[in-house]
Amino acid sequence: MRILLLSDTPIKEEKKGMAYNGRGWLSSQLKIMGNIPDVTIGICYNSQNDNEPFICDSLSFYPIQKQYQTQNKLRNLICRWLDCFDSRNDIEKVLNVINSFQPDIIHLFGSEWYGIQLLKRTETPILLHIQGLTSASVDLYYPPGYNRFSFFKSFFKVPFKFAKGISFFHLVNWMKSSAKNELEYLPYLKHACGRTDWDSTITRFYAPKLKYYHLNEVLRDCFYEAPKWKYDVKERMIFISVISDSPYKGLQMIFQTISKLQKFSDINFVWQIVGVDKDSESARLFKDKIQPACVEFLGVQDPERMIDFLLDATLYVHPSATDNSSNSVCEAQYLGVPVVMTNVGGASTLTENGNAGILVPSYDSTFLAASITKVAGDTEFLQSLSIKEIELAERRHDRDRIKNNLIGIYNNILNE
Repeated sequence: MRILLLSDTPIKEEKKGMAYNGRGWLSSQLKIMGNIPDVTIGICYNSQNDNEPFICDSLSFYPIQKQYQTQNKLRNLICRWLDCFDSRNDIEKVLNVINSFQPDIIHLFGSEWYGIQLLKRTETPILLHIQGLTSASVDLYYPPGYNRFSFFKSFFKVPFKFAKGISFFHLVNWMKSSAKNELEYLPYLKHACGRTDWDSTITRFYAPKLKYYHLNEVLRDCFYEAPKWKYDVKERMIFISVISDSPYKGLQMIFQTISKLQKFSDINFVWQIVGVDKDSESARLFKDKIQPACVEFLGVQDPERMIDFLLDATLYVHPSATDNSSNSVCEAQYLGVPVVMTNVGGASTLTENGNAGILVPSYDSTFLAASITKVAGDTEFLQSLSIKEIELAERRHDRDRIKNNLIGIYNNILNE
């Protein structure tokens, strides 16, 4: 069996002493796939560099440099501002890789990039690994009270990002283009896999010919080896969130929740935010009357350091307005950190409808503040929740189960 993994970002790249790890869980997934007997793996991905194909550890790597990722910075700038990226040459490069590698199945990670166009360009069966759908999320781009004009303030808050065409004001153009692309090609999709009811329901809605497979995902190695969370009484409680610098990832809700906790509760707390820093665009746009002493922007952290922060926390809070299946929530659950998350996307699946996590309405900062106040000091409840999360997460992220499930999916597709 020959499987070609196709990703918008590097899964793992090793060449001439260079080591690069892209999406962490994808690298972990690749490890279990590399141990499957009688399966030959090829990895095709977008790279910033124009590298030749190479072989490492019996895996064939095919880097593809996107057409716009060249040294012509002016052309790149114009393309970002006008949203006029042309992916036709990139598709042809991928088709050349397919012709060279001759895969039995193309395992496509994500639908938000030009790879989805292969549904019309090749007869090779394609298994789409759902990683969120921009067509179902673009309407949630703006938080309540914000619109495109509101984000024009990026010109004053983050002038360099604005000038380069990568601010929130511009990102919505990419999301709309991606959503349009998905809606054009998803009706041709025949095979997809995901791990939440949201994945299944939304994808079937857009792809009526679809055969959907449930497939859980492997976590980064260090989370399997880490100790488990234990409740520790602290003079100052620690709430932690892992988010990205995007308008819909919930920083605005965090700030609103902090304001209400300060006004209506007597909890002594600090809120740690991993993934963004104090000079990020979202922090500059949404910060309003927040006491700096209770907010710690930790920026991007390596997974080992992030584990330390998570194990030291009282609660993990996930405030996103849209999320098909949050890896950071899964990692927190695997450690046993009590999770509070907005009930969006795949949240109900990840928490077993609130049995292994606390669900709150999206953008309801009052309910989030009240929920935190209710449970933060309840030692017995938090310990019980932690045990339920660990049981669920260890079953969901069992590497042998995932490997066997994946083999079964591949065989089902080939035997049709």
